[in-house]
Amino acid sequence: MSSQVSSGTSFEPINDPDSLTGSETALVTRKSQQRSSPLAFSFPSEILSLIFECSHQDAFQSQAAPLDAFRSLQHVLNLTHVCSRWRDIALADPLLWSTIVLTWPDEVVDVFVKRCNATGLRLFLNMFDGDKNFFYADAMLPAGKLKSIGNRITENVRSIVTLDLALSVYELDSSLGSKDEDDAEFSLGQMCSPFLNAKAPSLRNFFLSMEGEPEDSHFFVDELFLHHAPNLKTLQLYGTDIRLSRASFPDLTSLSLGISGPHGFLYPLQDIPSVLSQFPRLETLVLEHHSEYLSPAETEALCDYSISSSHTVLQHMGSMTFEGLRGDQIIYILEHLECPSLQTFCTSLSFDQAAETPFPRFPAWMHKIFKDVRRLDLYLVNQGFDIEFANGTPAKSFSWEILYTGLPHSAPDTCLELCLDLFPLLNPEILRFRGAFDLLTLNEPSMHIWRSILSCFSRLNTIIADHRTRIENLIEVLAEIELVCPTLQELDIRGARFIGKRLHRMLVQRRACGGGIRRLNIDMKDCEIYDAERSETTLQAVNAGAITFDPAYGPKDLVEVFSGDVRFLQHDSIPPVPKFPAPGPSFFSDSSFSGLLGSLDDFPEDFNSFDDINFDRDFDAWLNREP
Repeated sequence: MSSQVSSGTSFEPINDPDSLTGSETALVTRKSQQRSSPLAFSFPSEILSLIFECSHQDAFQSQAAPLDAFRSLQHVLNLTHVCSRWRDIALADPLLWSTIVLTWPDEVVDVFVKRCNATGLRLFLNMFDGDKNFFYADAMLPAGKLKSIGNRITENVRSIVTLDLALSVYELDSSLGSKDEDDAEFSLGQMCSPFLNAKAPSLRNFFLSMEGEPEDSHFFVDELFLHHAPNLKTLQLYGTDIRLSRASFPDLTSLSLGISGPHGFLYPLQDIPSVLSQFPRLETLVLEHHSEYLSPAETEALCDYSISSSHTVLQHMGSMTFEGLRGDQIIYILEHLECPSLQTFCTSLSFDQAAETPFPRFPAWMHKIFKDVRRLDLYLVNQGFDIEFANGTPAKSFSWEILYTGLPHSAPDTCLELCLDLFPLLNPEILRFRGAFDLLTLNEPSMHIWRSILSCFSRLNTIIADHRTRIENLIEVLAEIELVCPTLQELDIRGARFIGKRLHRMLVQRRACGGGIRRLNIDMKDCEIYDAERSETTLQAVNAGAITFDPAYGPKDLVEVFSGDVRFLQHDSIPPVPKFPAPGPSFFSDSSFSGLLGSLDDFPEDFNSFDDINFDRDFDAWLNREP
């Protein structure tokens, strides 16, 4: 989409930089920046506008921590204070002004709404304290402020494209900064009810999460947006009493729902398929359940399997996530759903050894997806694992994630053992074992588990051991006299941790038993060599240049094809621990924005700031943007 921009004006040269004082000293920075990035000032206005938009969107992306609510405000205002041409382009582009954090000062929000012509509004409010799953960490709000925010949303509801609200009664101060006695009784429901019961013809993305006591999030919504949100694509509802039993959003593609609400469960399991059948174009589904909030009677009513449910086919469903549901509950839902295009399946289960079915057994329609895959990637994480495998063609893969809450980080066996009944269905030709980032906090699967897993794979011919994995137990199982995986032909070690002499012994043993490995690759780039005799608490790297290699540990007569570092057949490996760069300082000051805001219509000089203007980054981001 082409942005509305003006041609702007050209730059005026600085003849005497030494004469600049006070705020004018920033002009010196401009001169050096202009010399280093001359192309940045010669771009057509349309290109600069697109770069601004891309850079502004980046400012709204969280970098591992909640952002200050004023961060993106500083960013867009900085664009207007670089030069007069940039200011003209920025002011003429409504997309730069359509994204608004609702806790900004009222006069700031007014300016943004005016600049974007009240079209395509993207409104954000996060009251969740320190929650990294949301963009902004806003301060505690007085009831009067929250009331005005609700009124503003209602006034502009027909022009809103994205509305993202994370509301918490714990961050609401009914007495702070208000002289209105009604504010003392103000609730989150009073804020939300007006715009939830209004038509939203432009709305595409709606996110509403609420936390607090049950009475704080209880409000009446019989028909969400009066059944008139024809462009709604993404819908997320958590912690509310809003039900979707009579919804009319024909183009909805992404849905996230809490099965249980503040007053108990919202949907008995038998209602889930019929609720989902209202959204035939659904591509992504997340169902979240908090069983700890339900009484035994409510739990029994939630899971009345004696009641039949309709069978629903969702042709476009590609991703499905279940959080907090037991295995038998997931089975019930899957038996009444069919998703032939499924590509991602994630489960996050509460660990309960007493449960009859702690892990879901998949219905027949899912067997078509899991049957005899070509390659399986087993990726251990702290409380579970990911499975990814080729599905149909090499270009099409399937991801299966299993997470358990309440498990120690050192217990991958517990998770893997629950899946043993399903592994024979996978039966891959290639197994790739991948580890977690933190090598020291995650144990390798035991020999018993490795033996059980490998015994399921009658077609396995290749094992790939990736970096940050430990494969000592895997090597011990492969060395057993009663051969596991007799079809195994290739072992590809890519920076895994193992004991070299044990690997050598395994190769000898398999060759003697008639199940020798034909191809061996030991790619140990950046890995250190150490002696197995040393205690693991005092591991020290061996001087590789001083190693006297014993020819008895060479690959000759062990494999037909060898590649890699032969020294690791005699000595042992320590993969490098990944290092992450420290977060850089924020480019925002604590000063107020009134000066910047007030000067939008009164621009005194061509330059006064180059803070956070990175031409190469922003232009590259624009070039590589998603279509």
